[in-house]
Amino acid sequence: MSFEYKGNPREEASIGGLRASIAAFFICISFFLGMSFIVSLASLILEKENEFVRFYAERTLALNMIFLVLLVCNIIFFIGQIIFLLGLIALSVYQIIACVKAYKGQTFDLPFMEKICDFLFA
Repeated sequence: MSFEYKGNPREEASIGGLRASIAAFFICISFFLGMSFIVSLASLILEKENEFVRFYAERTLALNMIFLVLLVCNIIFFIGQIIFLLGLIALSVYQIIACVKAYKGQTFDLPFMEKICDFLFA
């Protein structure tokens, strides 16, 4: 089940009067600033109507959970550190693509992220 947003996020207002695409972009970029857990959780709480912003907030929060699992893997000496490094690169690439798509007003999702979000937010 793929998410398709029917509205125009480049024109709709969202949190604090920002356009929905800009709010989603800030949620995505917060991953690189180390504030993704707080920003995405606050966005889920504050944004009740705009599904586009909620979509990216859920994905960023799920990405943060995956990062925490990778952080635990980092404790294991050699193999865990390799898994952490490869996972961090994959998460960063995913989030960079998500930032660009959010700014353009498009949705971006991978099948495994959809399953994780369905598990976490259903």
